[in-house]
Amino acid sequence: MSVLTPKSMMPPGLLAQIRKEAANQVQGEVELAIRSQDLIYRDVTATDFNNGTNLGRLNNPVALVANTPAVDVFSTFTLASFQSLVLFGIALIGPAFAIDEIQLAVGVGSSQMLAKIPLDQLYAEQDTIGYFDPVVWNPLEHVAINMLSSAGALINTETFQFLGYMGEQRGRQVNPRSYPNPAIAAGRF
Repeated sequence: MSVLTPKSMMPPGLLAQIRKEAANQVQGEVELAIRSQDLIYRDVTATDFNNGTNLGRLNNPVALVANTPAVDVFSTFTLASFQSLVLFGIALIGPAFAIDEIQLAVGVGSSQMLAKIPLDQLYAEQDTIGYFDPVVWNPLEHVAINMLSSAGALINTETFQFLGYMGEQRGRQVNPRSYPNPAIAAGRF
């Protein structure tokens, strides 16, 4: 079980520490897989979770049956050999959220659970952004995201965005423009 902390209850400075640790973890995992390559990390986007199909936001791609985990709802998402992913938070965008728990796992079918994130405290604090201990997926791993709702939810009704970083080899997905600042151009920001 992972602890979810609403943004309103986050101690000053802790968020910066979580972000730095998450960035180091994701970049470290990619460096282990791809030696002597130019690496970068960037904020995760909704498109990352939909096998490259452009999306502005995430929502539940399957209907949620009450008190039944919707297993591996982003089943087309397997990291490439040059990618690593770390998630450390969630932002709820929809008006009324019905998901009670998000489960982060690795693997297809009988996947290995990495974290269970109950959203109760986020709702109790009437907050829309919550942070949890960073969860990391290595290159070539299948990202399994399960959802649980006590009331159930129709397809595409729960709108949210994960907070995290994608680490990857420069030029594969992201090819930054040349900037006057060499640190930015080198991806060390």
